[in-house]
Amino acid sequence: MATNLFSNAVSTVKDQFGNLRQRSLGEIFSGEVYRDFIAAHRRNDLRAHKVCMSCERCFSPAP
Repeated sequence: MATNLFSNAVSTVKDQFGNLRQRSLGEIFSGEVYRDFIAAHRRNDLRAHKVCMSCERCFSPAP
């Protein structure tokens, strides 16, 4: 995770988890958006995260 110049906690430009000016990092990590993102990676089901499907860093495309 990174932050952009607007203080948004992001994985990519399209996946924003929350804004650090409005919520603490702990609130963002325990929030539904971030938890769903992590759960999708654990299941290897990234259909809701199109940008992640082309990344080979964490995702193994089905044969």
